[in-house]
Amino acid sequence: MADAHIDPRNLSPEEAEREALQTEAEAHRAALVAQRTQVEAELERAHGLRAVNLRRTLRRLDRELAHEPVDPDIATSTPAAAPPPPK
Repeated sequence: MADAHIDPRNLSPEEAEREALQTEAEAHRAALVAQRTQVEAELERAHGLRAVNLRRTLRRLDRELAHEPVDPDIATSTPAAAPPPPK
């Protein structure tokens, strides 16, 4: 099954999409954290305008991380583009 890329859990399309969104959200947060760590390390060695730019980047990353949920739970959230219920 793994060779044919078939998921043995037999998820519905909606569950598979939620899982993919969950994985994407976790990967995005991990990338932000890694980028922040890299910028911090570079800031320790930077001087002048480079240090100013790195501090600005660090503040931007902090803002992005503040808006990212620590443990995104896509499965319980409602989709933003969901149609209204029928009347």
